[in-house]
Amino acid sequence: YGLKGDKITEPNPIEYQNDKVTVHSDDEIPSIAIIPFRNKGKEEDAFYAYGICHDLIKDCSGAGIIRVASLERIEELDDLSVEKKAKKLEVRYIATGTLWKMDNIFQLSIELYDSKKSEVIWSDNWQENWDNLPTIKGSLSNGLLKVLDIKPKVEKQFETTNTQAYEYFLKGKHKFEKREHTEDIEIARGFINRAIELDDNLIYAKNMLAKIIYMQGDVKKSLDMYGKNIEQARVLNDDYSLAQSYKYKGGELWEESKYEEALDNFSDALTIFKKLDSRHDMINTLNN
Repeated sequence: YGLKGDKITEPNPIEYQNDKVTVHSDDEIPSIAIIPFRNKGKEEDAFYAYGICHDLIKDCSGAGIIRVASLERIEELDDLSVEKKAKKLEVRYIATGTLWKMDNIFQLSIELYDSKKSEVIWSDNWQENWDNLPTIKGSLSNGLLKVLDIKPKVEKQFETTNTQAYEYFLKGKHKFEKREHTEDIEIARGFINRAIELDDNLIYAKNMLAKIIYMQGDVKKSLDMYGKNIEQARVLNDDYSLAQSYKYKGGELWEESKYEEALDNFSDALTIFKKLDSRHDMINTLNN
């Protein structure tokens, strides 16, 4: 409700039509590529931008009726212009942004470009305290999904409120995904272990640890860990992490030629993703 009175200047909505954000309203399914944010701070802080963007892609992918380009495909087109990326990736929207960590403050900006209209349809910039690190990704995904007129039907997964744990998780994920040497895997494992020590309910961190352990050759330990992650996700009522745990376990069982067990796990994952209406995850599971 707006305030009114003789001494109050009442805003006229007509005067703000040029600045109004128009949500996606076409019949086509919205499609988007989320470009890894540009790190404007120190090189050692690059993991923040990469990790938050990685989680943002995951959130938007599982939000419902939306097609999101994979990070792997996006990184293959690193040197192309926004317009060419949209064409190559066959998406209508391109999201870009910057992140700058200064002491305990994050400066963030984001733009959403509509390749069909050849214009930026939404932009925002703000700052967050370091303590709010776990909520940054949520703020970004909420903004993007509102502009794309996507309403997630369910809350997908448990989110940590432990900033230090989330920071270690981002460090570990970045080190693992960008690994160049064998020792990088061990460093990544150390970061992930530290995150789990600080927050034992980080199922997505535990799934990543199981993946690393598998890569290091301990198949039994990895599969046992996925089993424990499945049980813990049930206790937490964390359906999304439960489905992810089934899917990852199924993938490893398949690699070990245990096809029937693998299919059972894929089937369990698919049932949960269907309940969550996470179509992107359903397609990925079916592809497995």
